[in-house]
Amino acid sequence: MLGSNIFAFYQPSKKQSKTPLEEVQKLVEEGKSRQALDLALVEYGKHKASGSHHDLLKWSAILGDIFRKNSDFGTAIRYYRESLKSGQRINDSLGIMNAHLNIGSTYLKNYRDKQELDDSTEQRLIKLSEFHFDKILNDFAYVKTASHIRATTLKNLSGLYSYTGRFDKAETAAEEAYTIYESLQDTLSMISAKSNLAVAYIFKEDYNKARDMYLDYLPLLKDTANFEILLRKEIAITNLSYIHEQMEDYEKAFEYQLESSSLNYVIEEKTKAAEIKEIEAKYNADQIKKAEAVKTAEETAKKARFQKWTTGLAIAIIGLVIALYFISKNSRLKQQNLQLQLFKQEFEKQRELEKLQIENQYKVINATLDGRELERKSIAQTLHDSVSALLSSANLHVQALKFQLKETPDELKKTQRIITEASGKIRDLSHQLISSVLLKFGLEYALQDICEKYSNSQIKLICNCDDSMPRFDENFEIKVYNITEELINNILKHSKASKATIQLHYKDDRLTIRVSDNGVGFDTDIIGKKGGIGLSQIGARIKNLKGKVKITSDRSQGTKVQFTVPAPLRV
Repeated sequence: MLGSNIFAFYQPSKKQSKTPLEEVQKLVEEGKSRQALDLALVEYGKHKASGSHHDLLKWSAILGDIFRKNSDFGTAIRYYRESLKSGQRINDSLGIMNAHLNIGSTYLKNYRDKQELDDSTEQRLIKLSEFHFDKILNDFAYVKTASHIRATTLKNLSGLYSYTGRFDKAETAAEEAYTIYESLQDTLSMISAKSNLAVAYIFKEDYNKARDMYLDYLPLLKDTANFEILLRKEIAITNLSYIHEQMEDYEKAFEYQLESSSLNYVIEEKTKAAEIKEIEAKYNADQIKKAEAVKTAEETAKKARFQKWTTGLAIAIIGLVIALYFISKNSRLKQQNLQLQLFKQEFEKQRELEKLQIENQYKVINATLDGRELERKSIAQTLHDSVSALLSSANLHVQALKFQLKETPDELKKTQRIITEASGKIRDLSHQLISSVLLKFGLEYALQDICEKYSNSQIKLICNCDDSMPRFDENFEIKVYNITEELINNILKHSKASKATIQLHYKDDRLTIRVSDNGVGFDTDIIGKKGGIGLSQIGARIKNLKGKVKITSDRSQGTKVQFTVPAPLRV
Protein backbone atom coordinates (compact mmCIF):
# COMPACT_ATOMS: atom_id res chain seq x y z
CA MET A 1 0.00 0.00 0.00
CA LEU A 2 2.69 2.52 1.04
CA GLY A 3 5.99 3.16 -0.67
CA SER A 4 8.00 4.23 2.39
CA ASN A 5 11.13 2.35 3.35
CA ILE A 6 10.46 2.45 7.09
CA PHE A 7 13.30 0.28 8.40
CA ALA A 8 17.05 0.60 7.86
CA PHE A 9 19.64 -1.71 9.38
CA TYR A 10 22.98 -0.18 10.26
CA GLN A 11 25.67 -2.76 9.60
CA PRO A 12 28.41 -3.38 12.16
CA SER A 13 32.02 -2.75 11.39
CA LYS A 14 33.59 -5.91 9.97
CA LYS A 15 37.24 -6.70 9.55
CA GLN A 16 38.76 -9.97 8.51
CA SER A 17 42.02 -11.21 7.08
CA LYS A 18 42.39 -10.91 3.33
CA THR A 19 42.54 -14.60 2.44
CA PRO A 20 39.32 -15.67 4.27
CA LEU A 21 37.55 -12.62 2.86
CA GLU A 22 38.49 -13.63 -0.70
CA GLU A 23 37.34 -17.18 -0.09
CA VAL A 24 33.99 -16.03 1.32
CA GLN A 25 33.59 -13.68 -1.64
CA LYS A 26 34.24 -16.50 -4.10
CA LEU A 27 31.81 -18.87 -2.38
CA VAL A 28 29.09 -16.20 -2.23
CA GLU A 29 29.52 -15.43 -5.94
CA GLU A 30 29.13 -19.15 -6.71
CA GLY A 31 26.00 -19.32 -4.56
CA LYS A 32 27.60 -21.74 -2.11
CA SER A 33 26.24 -20.23 1.08
CA ARG A 34 26.82 -23.41 3.07
CA GLN A 35 30.57 -23.41 2.28
CA ALA A 36 30.76 -19.67 2.98
CA LEU A 37 29.16 -20.27 6.38
CA ASP A 38 31.59 -23.13 7.09
CA LEU A 39 34.57 -20.86 6.37
CA ALA A 40 33.18 -18.12 8.61
CA LEU A 41 32.63 -20.68 11.38
CA VAL A 42 36.26 -21.83 11.07
CA GLU A 43 37.52 -18.26 11.48
CA TYR A 44 35.11 -17.72 14.37
CA GLY A 45 36.29 -20.90 16.11
CA LYS A 46 39.93 -19.94 15.62
CA HIS A 47 39.49 -16.55 17.31
CA LYS A 48 37.25 -17.98 20.02
CA ALA A 49 40.00 -20.44 20.92
CA SER A 50 42.60 -17.66 21.03
CA GLY A 51 40.32 -15.46 23.14
CA SER A 52 40.70 -12.46 20.80
CA HIS A 53 37.61 -10.41 21.57
CA HIS A 54 38.50 -7.79 18.93
CA ASP A 55 38.17 -10.47 16.25
CA LEU A 56 35.24 -12.21 17.94
CA LEU A 57 33.35 -8.90 17.88
CA LYS A 58 33.59 -8.85 14.08
CA TRP A 59 33.24 -12.56 13.23
CA SER A 60 30.24 -13.01 15.52
CA ALA A 61 28.57 -10.07 13.78
CA ILE A 62 29.42 -11.57 10.35
CA LEU A 63 27.84 -14.90 11.32
CA GLY A 64 24.81 -13.07 12.67
CA ASP A 65 24.45 -11.28 9.33
CA ILE A 66 24.61 -14.59 7.40
CA PHE A 67 21.91 -16.22 9.51
CA ARG A 68 19.70 -13.10 9.50
CA LYS A 69 19.83 -12.93 5.70
CA ASN A 70 18.64 -16.55 5.64
CA SER A 71 15.82 -15.69 8.12
CA ASP A 72 17.31 -17.89 10.87
CA PHE A 73 16.60 -15.20 13.44
CA GLY A 74 17.25 -17.31 16.54
CA THR A 75 20.79 -18.25 15.48
CA ALA A 76 21.47 -14.70 14.28
CA ILE A 77 20.49 -13.32 17.70
CA ARG A 78 22.81 -15.80 19.42
CA TYR A 79 25.84 -14.62 17.44
CA TYR A 80 24.89 -10.94 17.77
CA ARG A 81 24.71 -11.41 21.55
CA GLU A 82 28.21 -12.91 21.52
CA SER A 83 29.36 -9.89 19.51
CA LEU A 84 27.77 -7.70 22.19
CA LYS A 85 29.62 -9.54 24.97
CA SER A 86 32.95 -9.18 23.14
CA GLY A 87 32.36 -5.45 22.67
CA GLN A 88 31.55 -5.07 26.37
CA ARG A 89 34.72 -6.91 27.40
CA ILE A 90 36.99 -4.61 25.39
CA ASN A 91 34.80 -1.54 26.08
CA ASP A 92 34.25 -0.82 22.36
CA SER A 93 31.36 1.64 22.43
CA LEU A 94 30.70 1.61 18.68
CA GLY A 95 30.86 -2.19 18.61
CA ILE A 96 28.38 -2.38 21.50
CA MET A 97 26.02 0.08 19.82
CA ASN A 98 26.22 -1.85 16.54
CA ALA A 99 25.45 -5.09 18.36
CA HIS A 100 22.41 -3.59 20.09
CA LEU A 101 21.22 -2.16 16.78
CA ASN A 102 21.66 -5.51 15.01
CA ILE A 103 19.85 -7.40 17.78
CA GLY A 104 16.97 -4.91 17.89
CA SER A 105 16.73 -4.85 14.09
CA THR A 106 16.66 -8.67 13.95
CA TYR A 107 13.82 -8.87 16.48
CA LEU A 108 12.01 -6.21 14.45
CA LYS A 109 12.61 -8.06 11.17
CA ASN A 110 11.35 -11.28 12.79
CA TYR A 111 8.21 -9.43 13.88
CA ARG A 112 7.65 -7.99 10.39
CA ASP A 113 8.47 -11.13 8.36
CA LYS A 114 6.43 -13.73 10.25
CA GLN A 115 2.99 -14.16 8.73
CA GLU A 116 1.32 -15.76 11.74
CA LEU A 117 2.40 -14.94 15.31
CA ASP A 118 0.40 -15.31 18.48
CA ASP A 119 -0.12 -12.17 20.54
CA SER A 120 2.38 -13.10 23.25
CA THR A 121 5.15 -13.73 20.70
CA GLU A 122 4.43 -10.45 18.93
CA GLN A 123 4.58 -8.53 22.20
CA ARG A 124 7.84 -10.25 23.18
CA LEU A 125 9.52 -9.38 19.87
CA ILE A 126 8.31 -5.77 20.10
CA LYS A 127 9.56 -5.36 23.69
CA LEU A 128 12.96 -6.93 22.93
CA SER A 129 13.45 -4.80 19.83
CA GLU A 130 12.47 -1.64 21.70
CA PHE A 131 14.74 -2.56 24.64
CA HIS A 132 17.88 -2.72 22.48
CA PHE A 133 17.02 0.47 20.60
CA ASP A 134 16.47 2.26 23.92
CA LYS A 135 19.87 1.02 25.17
CA ILE A 136 21.54 2.83 22.29
CA LEU A 137 19.64 6.05 22.87
CA ASN A 138 19.88 6.11 26.68
CA ASP A 139 23.24 4.47 27.56
CA PHE A 140 25.39 5.84 24.75
CA ALA A 141 24.19 9.41 24.35
CA TYR A 142 27.72 10.55 25.24
CA VAL A 143 29.28 8.92 22.14
CA LYS A 144 29.65 11.90 19.80
CA THR A 145 30.98 9.86 16.85
CA ALA A 146 27.86 7.69 16.58
CA SER A 147 25.36 10.23 15.30
CA HIS A 148 24.45 8.11 12.31
CA ILE A 149 23.86 5.03 14.46
CA ARG A 150 21.61 7.07 16.72
CA ALA A 151 19.69 8.49 13.74
CA THR A 152 19.26 5.01 12.24
CA THR A 153 18.00 3.72 15.59
CA LEU A 154 15.46 6.54 15.80
CA LYS A 155 14.32 5.86 12.25
CA ASN A 156 13.81 2.16 13.03
CA LEU A 157 11.95 3.10 16.20
CA SER A 158 9.64 5.37 14.22
CA GLY A 159 8.72 2.39 12.05
CA LEU A 160 8.20 0.16 15.11
CA TYR A 161 5.97 2.76 16.75
CA SER A 162 3.93 3.14 13.54
CA TYR A 163 3.37 -0.61 13.22
CA THR A 164 2.33 -0.87 16.87
CA GLY A 165 -0.07 2.08 16.77
CA ARG A 166 2.01 4.53 18.81
CA PHE A 167 1.83 7.23 16.21
CA ASP A 168 2.80 10.18 18.41
CA LYS A 169 6.03 8.43 19.38
CA ALA A 170 6.61 7.49 15.75
CA GLU A 171 6.28 11.15 14.83
CA THR A 172 8.72 12.28 17.57
CA ALA A 173 11.33 9.62 16.68
CA ALA A 174 11.16 10.46 12.97
CA GLU A 175 11.58 14.18 13.73
CA GLU A 176 14.65 13.51 15.94
CA ALA A 177 16.18 11.32 13.23
CA TYR A 178 15.58 14.09 10.71
CA THR A 179 17.31 16.65 12.92
CA ILE A 180 20.42 14.47 13.25
CA TYR A 181 20.57 13.73 9.52
CA GLU A 182 20.20 17.45 8.85
CA SER A 183 23.21 18.20 11.09
CA LEU A 184 25.18 15.55 9.18
CA GLN A 185 24.05 17.11 5.86
CA ASP A 186 22.82 13.68 4.79
CA THR A 187 20.09 14.75 2.38
CA LEU A 188 18.90 11.28 1.40
CA SER A 189 18.58 10.17 5.01
CA MET A 190 16.78 13.42 5.82
CA ILE A 191 14.29 12.58 3.11
CA SER A 192 13.96 9.02 4.43
CA ALA A 193 13.26 10.32 7.95
CA LYS A 194 10.63 12.75 6.65
CA SER A 195 9.11 9.93 4.65
CA ASN A 196 8.83 7.87 7.87
CA LEU A 197 7.21 10.85 9.52
CA ALA A 198 4.68 11.10 6.70
CA VAL A 199 3.97 7.37 7.01
CA ALA A 200 3.29 7.87 10.71
CA TYR A 201 0.71 10.49 9.80
CA ILE A 202 -0.84 8.09 7.29
CA PHE A 203 -1.16 5.38 9.94
CA LYS A 204 -2.79 8.01 12.17
CA GLU A 205 -5.11 8.78 9.24
CA ASP A 206 -4.01 12.40 9.53
CA TYR A 207 -3.92 12.69 5.76
CA ASN A 208 -3.61 16.48 5.68
CA LYS A 209 -0.35 16.42 7.64
CA ALA A 210 0.94 13.47 5.64
CA ARG A 211 0.18 15.32 2.41
CA ASP A 212 1.86 18.51 3.65
CA MET A 213 4.94 16.53 4.75
CA TYR A 214 5.40 15.00 1.29
CA LEU A 215 4.78 18.34 -0.40
CA ASP A 216 7.33 19.90 1.98
CA TYR A 217 10.22 17.69 0.91
CA LEU A 218 9.28 17.13 -2.74
CA PRO A 219 11.30 20.28 -3.72
CA LEU A 220 14.39 18.48 -2.38
CA LEU A 221 13.86 15.80 -5.01
CA LYS A 222 14.54 17.93 -8.10
CA ASP A 223 17.76 16.18 -9.11
CA THR A 224 16.06 13.23 -10.80
CA ALA A 225 19.32 12.46 -12.58
CA ASN A 226 20.29 10.97 -9.21
CA PHE A 227 18.75 7.50 -9.25
CA GLU A 228 18.23 7.34 -5.47
CA ILE A 229 16.42 10.70 -5.47
CA LEU A 230 14.30 9.51 -8.40
CA LEU A 231 13.26 6.45 -6.39
CA ARG A 232 12.42 8.60 -3.37
CA LYS A 233 10.32 10.87 -5.56
CA GLU A 234 8.40 7.94 -7.05
CA ILE A 235 7.63 6.67 -3.51
CA ALA A 236 6.45 10.12 -2.41
CA ILE A 237 4.20 10.56 -5.46
CA THR A 238 2.73 7.06 -5.02
CA ASN A 239 1.89 7.79 -1.38
CA LEU A 240 0.40 11.16 -2.31
CA SER A 241 -1.91 9.33 -4.71
CA TYR A 242 -2.94 6.99 -1.89
CA ILE A 243 -3.48 9.93 0.50
CA HIS A 244 -5.75 11.79 -1.93
CA GLU A 245 -7.65 8.59 -2.62
CA GLN A 246 -8.33 8.25 1.13
CA MET A 247 -9.36 11.91 1.21
CA GLU A 248 -11.78 11.11 -1.67
CA ASP A 249 -10.04 13.65 -3.89
CA TYR A 250 -10.03 11.15 -6.74
CA GLU A 251 -9.08 13.64 -9.43
CA LYS A 252 -5.87 14.58 -7.61
CA ALA A 253 -5.22 10.94 -6.75
CA PHE A 254 -5.46 10.08 -10.42
CA GLU A 255 -3.07 12.89 -11.37
CA TYR A 256 -0.48 11.63 -8.89
CA GLN A 257 -1.04 8.06 -10.07
CA LEU A 258 -0.27 9.13 -13.63
CA GLU A 259 2.88 10.93 -12.48
CA SER A 260 3.88 7.88 -10.42
CA SER A 261 3.44 5.63 -13.45
CA SER A 262 5.56 8.01 -15.51
CA LEU A 263 8.31 8.06 -12.86
CA ASN A 264 8.12 4.29 -12.54
CA TYR A 265 8.67 4.01 -16.26
CA VAL A 266 11.69 6.33 -16.05
CA ILE A 267 13.06 4.27 -13.15
CA GLU A 268 12.73 1.08 -15.15
CA GLU A 269 14.48 2.68 -18.09
CA LYS A 270 17.30 4.03 -15.91
CA THR A 271 17.66 0.66 -14.20
CA LYS A 272 18.04 -1.08 -17.50
CA ALA A 273 20.51 1.52 -18.78
CA ALA A 274 22.64 1.41 -15.62
CA GLU A 275 22.59 -2.28 -14.78
CA ILE A 276 22.55 -4.20 -18.04
CA LYS A 277 24.82 -2.21 -20.34
CA GLU A 278 26.67 -5.33 -21.43
CA ILE A 279 23.52 -6.94 -22.80
CA GLU A 280 21.85 -3.77 -24.07
CA ALA A 281 23.66 -3.72 -27.41
CA LYS A 282 22.87 -7.35 -28.12
CA TYR A 283 19.32 -6.87 -26.89
CA ASN A 284 18.81 -3.82 -29.12
CA ALA A 285 20.21 -5.69 -32.10
CA ASP A 286 17.86 -8.59 -31.44
CA GLN A 287 14.95 -6.18 -31.00
CA ILE A 288 15.77 -4.51 -34.32
CA LYS A 289 15.82 -7.88 -36.03
CA LYS A 290 12.56 -8.83 -34.38
CA ALA A 291 11.01 -5.50 -35.31
CA GLU A 292 12.16 -5.93 -38.90
CA ALA A 293 10.79 -9.46 -38.93
CA VAL A 294 7.49 -8.28 -37.48
CA LYS A 295 7.39 -5.39 -39.98
CA THR A 296 8.15 -7.77 -42.86
CA ALA A 297 5.47 -10.17 -41.64
CA GLU A 298 2.99 -7.32 -41.29
CA GLU A 299 3.79 -6.06 -44.80
CA THR A 300 3.45 -9.57 -46.19
CA ALA A 301 0.16 -10.03 -44.37
CA LYS A 302 -0.98 -6.59 -45.57
CA LYS A 303 -0.14 -7.49 -49.18
CA ALA A 304 -1.90 -10.81 -48.79
CA ARG A 305 -4.96 -9.10 -47.34
CA PHE A 306 -4.88 -6.52 -50.17
CA GLN A 307 -4.60 -9.28 -52.78
CA LYS A 308 -7.48 -11.15 -51.19
CA TRP A 309 -9.49 -7.97 -51.07
CA THR A 310 -8.78 -7.11 -54.72
CA THR A 311 -9.44 -10.70 -55.74
CA GLY A 312 -12.68 -10.67 -53.80
CA LEU A 313 -13.57 -7.33 -55.33
CA ALA A 314 -12.78 -8.63 -58.80
CA ILE A 315 -14.85 -11.72 -58.17
CA ALA A 316 -17.65 -9.54 -56.85
CA ILE A 317 -17.47 -7.34 -59.96
CA ILE A 318 -17.41 -10.35 -62.27
CA GLY A 319 -20.29 -11.85 -60.33
CA LEU A 320 -22.13 -8.57 -60.60
CA VAL A 321 -21.57 -8.51 -64.38
CA ILE A 322 -22.77 -12.07 -64.63
CA ALA A 323 -25.72 -11.21 -62.42
CA LEU A 324 -26.56 -8.25 -64.65
CA TYR A 325 -26.28 -10.46 -67.70
CA PHE A 326 -28.62 -13.03 -66.23
CA ILE A 327 -30.96 -10.28 -64.97
CA SER A 328 -31.34 -9.14 -68.55
CA LYS A 329 -31.90 -12.71 -69.74
CA ASN A 330 -33.87 -14.34 -66.98
CA SER A 331 -36.96 -13.82 -64.96
CA ARG A 332 -37.30 -11.82 -61.76
CA LEU A 333 -37.15 -14.98 -59.64
CA LYS A 334 -33.77 -15.97 -61.04
CA GLN A 335 -32.57 -12.42 -60.51
CA GLN A 336 -33.50 -12.57 -56.79
CA ASN A 337 -31.87 -15.99 -56.34
CA LEU A 338 -28.67 -14.77 -57.92
CA GLN A 339 -28.55 -11.68 -55.73
CA LEU A 340 -29.11 -13.81 -52.66
CA GLN A 341 -26.22 -16.02 -53.67
CA LEU A 342 -23.93 -13.02 -54.18
CA PHE A 343 -24.79 -11.61 -50.78
CA LYS A 344 -24.07 -14.97 -49.20
CA GLN A 345 -20.65 -15.16 -50.86
CA GLU A 346 -19.77 -11.65 -49.73
CA PHE A 347 -20.85 -12.46 -46.19
CA GLU A 348 -18.65 -15.58 -46.11
CA LYS A 349 -15.68 -13.58 -47.37
CA GLN A 350 -16.26 -10.96 -44.71
CA ARG A 351 -16.35 -13.66 -42.04
CA GLU A 352 -13.11 -15.08 -43.41
CA LEU A 353 -11.46 -11.65 -43.29
CA GLU A 354 -12.63 -11.14 -39.72
CA LYS A 355 -11.30 -14.57 -38.78
CA LEU A 356 -7.90 -13.71 -40.29
CA GLN A 357 -7.86 -10.39 -38.42
CA ILE A 358 -8.58 -12.12 -35.10
CA GLU A 359 -5.89 -14.73 -35.74
CA ASN A 360 -3.39 -12.00 -36.59
CA GLN A 361 -4.31 -10.14 -33.40
CA TYR A 362 -3.71 -13.31 -31.38
CA LYS A 363 -0.34 -13.80 -33.10
CA VAL A 364 0.73 -10.23 -32.35
CA ILE A 365 -0.38 -10.53 -28.70
CA ASN A 366 1.45 -13.84 -28.24
CA ALA A 367 4.58 -12.60 -30.02
CA THR A 368 4.62 -9.50 -27.81
CA LEU A 369 4.08 -11.42 -24.58
CA ASP A 370 6.58 -14.16 -25.53
CA GLY A 371 9.16 -11.46 -26.25
CA ARG A 372 8.43 -9.77 -22.95
CA GLU A 373 8.76 -13.07 -21.04
CA LEU A 374 12.06 -13.83 -22.75
CA GLU A 375 13.28 -10.32 -22.04
CA ARG A 376 12.24 -10.43 -18.37
CA LYS A 377 13.86 -13.85 -17.92
CA SER A 378 17.10 -12.70 -19.56
CA ILE A 379 17.23 -9.50 -17.49
CA ALA A 380 16.41 -11.32 -14.26
CA GLN A 381 19.16 -13.89 -14.86
CA THR A 382 21.67 -11.16 -15.69
CA LEU A 383 20.73 -9.13 -12.61
CA HIS A 384 20.99 -12.19 -10.34
CA ASP A 385 24.05 -13.87 -11.88
CA SER A 386 26.12 -10.81 -12.81
CA VAL A 387 25.00 -7.49 -11.38
CA SER A 388 24.15 -8.83 -7.93
CA ALA A 389 27.45 -10.70 -7.76
CA LEU A 390 29.36 -7.56 -8.82
CA LEU A 391 27.65 -5.49 -6.13
CA SER A 392 28.48 -8.14 -3.52
CA SER A 393 32.08 -8.10 -4.66
CA ALA A 394 32.20 -4.29 -4.50
CA ASN A 395 30.71 -4.38 -1.00
CA LEU A 396 33.34 -6.85 0.19
CA HIS A 397 36.15 -4.73 -1.29
CA VAL A 398 34.77 -1.63 0.42
CA GLN A 399 34.54 -3.60 3.64
CA ALA A 400 38.15 -4.71 3.28
CA LEU A 401 39.22 -1.10 2.71
CA LYS A 402 37.39 -0.03 5.88
CA PHE A 403 39.39 -2.52 7.91
CA GLN A 404 42.67 -1.22 6.51
CA LEU A 405 41.86 2.32 7.62
CA LYS A 406 42.27 3.40 11.22
CA GLU A 407 39.23 5.65 10.98
CA THR A 408 36.51 4.97 8.43
CA PRO A 409 35.46 8.07 6.47
CA ASP A 410 31.74 8.82 6.44
CA GLU A 411 31.74 8.75 2.64
CA LEU A 412 33.05 5.15 2.69
CA LYS A 413 30.28 4.17 5.11
CA LYS A 414 27.76 5.90 2.92
CA THR A 415 29.15 4.09 -0.15
CA GLN A 416 28.72 0.72 1.55
CA ARG A 417 25.16 1.54 2.57
CA ILE A 418 24.34 2.54 -0.98
CA ILE A 419 25.86 -0.70 -2.33
CA THR A 420 23.88 -2.73 0.20
CA GLU A 421 20.65 -0.94 -0.68
CA ALA A 422 21.38 -1.38 -4.40
CA SER A 423 21.90 -5.12 -3.86
CA GLY A 424 18.52 -5.34 -2.17
CA LYS A 425 16.83 -3.46 -4.98
CA ILE A 426 18.54 -5.71 -7.55
CA ARG A 427 17.19 -8.80 -5.75
CA ASP A 428 13.71 -7.25 -5.55
CA LEU A 429 13.81 -6.25 -9.22
CA SER A 430 15.01 -9.73 -10.26
CA HIS A 431 12.13 -11.29 -8.31
CA GLN A 432 9.63 -8.84 -9.85
CA LEU A 433 10.83 -9.68 -13.36
CA ILE A 434 10.42 -13.43 -12.87
CA SER A 435 9.61 -15.46 -9.77
CA SER A 436 12.69 -17.18 -8.34
CA VAL A 437 10.37 -19.63 -6.57
CA LEU A 438 8.93 -20.61 -9.97
CA LEU A 439 12.36 -21.28 -11.50
CA LYS A 440 13.67 -23.20 -8.47
CA PHE A 441 10.67 -25.17 -7.25
CA GLY A 442 8.07 -25.11 -10.00
CA LEU A 443 4.53 -23.97 -10.71
CA GLU A 444 2.87 -25.49 -7.63
CA TYR A 445 5.17 -23.72 -5.14
CA ALA A 446 5.14 -20.46 -7.11
CA LEU A 447 1.34 -20.31 -6.95
CA GLN A 448 1.46 -21.17 -3.24
CA ASP A 449 3.89 -18.25 -2.88
CA ILE A 450 1.42 -15.90 -4.67
CA CYS A 451 -1.32 -16.91 -2.24
CA GLU A 452 0.86 -16.33 0.81
CA LYS A 453 2.19 -13.02 -0.53
CA TYR A 454 -1.16 -11.48 -1.49
CA SER A 455 -3.30 -12.79 1.39
CA ASN A 456 -4.16 -10.16 3.98
CA SER A 457 -6.90 -9.11 6.37
CA GLN A 458 -9.22 -8.22 3.48
CA ILE A 459 -8.78 -11.28 1.23
CA LYS A 460 -7.55 -14.82 1.74
CA LEU A 461 -5.99 -16.70 -1.19
CA ILE A 462 -5.85 -20.51 -1.13
CA CYS A 463 -3.98 -22.84 -3.49
CA ASN A 464 -5.04 -26.51 -3.76
CA CYS A 465 -3.00 -28.94 -5.87
CA ASP A 466 -3.08 -32.64 -6.64
CA ASP A 467 -0.65 -34.77 -4.67
CA SER A 468 2.73 -35.27 -6.35
CA MET A 469 2.29 -32.47 -8.89
CA PRO A 470 5.15 -32.96 -11.43
CA ARG A 471 7.55 -30.33 -12.77
CA PHE A 472 6.69 -29.13 -16.25
CA ASP A 473 8.74 -27.60 -19.05
CA GLU A 474 10.21 -24.30 -17.76
CA ASN A 475 8.80 -22.09 -20.55
CA PHE A 476 5.39 -23.74 -20.12
CA GLU A 477 5.47 -23.07 -16.35
CA ILE A 478 6.35 -19.40 -16.93
CA LYS A 479 3.44 -18.94 -19.37
CA VAL A 480 0.89 -20.66 -17.10
CA TYR A 481 2.23 -18.75 -14.06
CA ASN A 482 1.82 -15.40 -15.88
CA ILE A 483 -1.73 -16.27 -16.96
CA THR A 484 -2.70 -17.27 -13.40
CA GLU A 485 -1.00 -14.20 -11.88
CA GLU A 486 -2.98 -11.94 -14.26
CA LEU A 487 -6.21 -13.62 -13.12
CA ILE A 488 -5.25 -13.07 -9.46
CA ASN A 489 -4.42 -9.41 -10.19
CA ASN A 490 -7.89 -8.99 -11.73
CA ILE A 491 -9.42 -10.42 -8.54
CA LEU A 492 -7.40 -8.08 -6.31
CA LYS A 493 -8.22 -5.00 -8.42
CA HIS A 494 -11.86 -5.52 -9.32
CA SER A 495 -13.64 -8.34 -7.49
CA LYS A 496 -13.92 -6.96 -3.90
CA ALA A 497 -13.74 -10.62 -2.86
CA SER A 498 -12.87 -11.87 0.63
CA LYS A 499 -11.74 -15.27 -0.60
CA ALA A 500 -10.17 -16.65 -3.78
CA THR A 501 -9.02 -20.18 -4.68
CA ILE A 502 -6.52 -21.58 -7.17
CA GLN A 503 -6.95 -25.30 -7.99
CA LEU A 504 -4.49 -27.36 -10.04
CA HIS A 505 -5.35 -30.76 -11.49
CA TYR A 506 -3.06 -32.84 -13.74
CA LYS A 507 -4.38 -35.85 -15.65
CA ASP A 508 -3.66 -37.52 -18.99
CA ASP A 509 -0.90 -35.05 -19.90
CA ARG A 510 -3.25 -32.08 -19.47
CA LEU A 511 -3.19 -29.44 -16.75
CA THR A 512 -6.43 -27.82 -15.56
CA ILE A 513 -6.34 -24.62 -13.50
CA ARG A 514 -9.46 -23.15 -11.92
CA VAL A 515 -9.34 -19.65 -10.37
CA SER A 516 -12.49 -18.63 -8.48
CA ASP A 517 -13.59 -15.90 -6.08
CA ASN A 518 -16.64 -14.87 -4.06
CA GLY A 519 -16.58 -11.26 -5.30
CA VAL A 520 -19.07 -9.01 -7.05
CA GLY A 521 -18.73 -10.73 -10.43
CA PHE A 522 -19.47 -9.11 -13.80
CA ASP A 523 -21.64 -9.45 -16.89
CA THR A 524 -19.70 -11.77 -19.22
CA ASP A 525 -21.77 -10.66 -22.22
CA ILE A 526 -20.81 -7.01 -21.73
CA ILE A 527 -17.14 -7.83 -21.11
CA GLY A 528 -17.12 -10.10 -24.16
CA LYS A 529 -18.49 -7.33 -26.39
CA LYS A 530 -16.04 -4.74 -25.06
CA GLY A 531 -13.16 -7.16 -25.41
CA GLY A 532 -11.05 -6.11 -22.41
CA ILE A 533 -7.30 -6.08 -23.02
CA GLY A 534 -6.54 -8.33 -20.03
CA LEU A 535 -9.07 -11.01 -21.04
CA SER A 536 -7.95 -10.78 -24.68
CA GLN A 537 -4.34 -11.42 -23.68
CA ILE A 538 -5.33 -14.31 -21.42
CA GLY A 539 -7.46 -15.85 -24.18
CA ALA A 540 -4.65 -15.40 -26.71
CA ARG A 541 -2.08 -17.05 -24.42
CA ILE A 542 -4.32 -20.02 -23.69
CA LYS A 543 -5.14 -20.45 -27.40
CA ASN A 544 -1.41 -20.30 -28.18
CA LEU A 545 -0.90 -23.16 -25.71
CA LYS A 546 -3.59 -25.12 -27.62
CA GLY A 547 -5.84 -24.95 -24.61
CA LYS A 548 -9.45 -24.08 -23.83
CA VAL A 549 -10.85 -21.51 -21.39
CA LYS A 550 -14.28 -21.09 -19.79
CA ILE A 551 -15.35 -17.97 -17.86
CA THR A 552 -18.48 -17.94 -15.71
CA SER A 553 -19.56 -15.02 -13.55
CA ASP A 554 -22.61 -13.75 -11.74
CA ARG A 555 -23.28 -10.49 -9.94
CA SER A 556 -24.04 -12.37 -6.72
CA GLN A 557 -21.98 -15.54 -7.08
CA GLY A 558 -18.49 -14.27 -7.96
CA THR A 559 -16.33 -15.36 -10.89
CA LYS A 560 -14.75 -18.66 -11.99
CA VAL A 561 -12.16 -19.00 -14.76
CA GLN A 562 -11.11 -22.50 -15.81
CA PHE A 563 -8.60 -23.35 -18.50
CA THR A 564 -7.10 -26.64 -19.65
CA VAL A 565 -3.85 -26.92 -21.62
CA PRO A 566 -1.56 -29.74 -22.78
CA ALA A 567 1.27 -29.89 -20.22
CA PRO A 568 4.75 -31.00 -21.38
CA LEU A 569 6.80 -32.46 -18.53
CA ARG A 570 10.31 -31.28 -17.75
CA VAL A 571 12.94 -33.39 -19.57
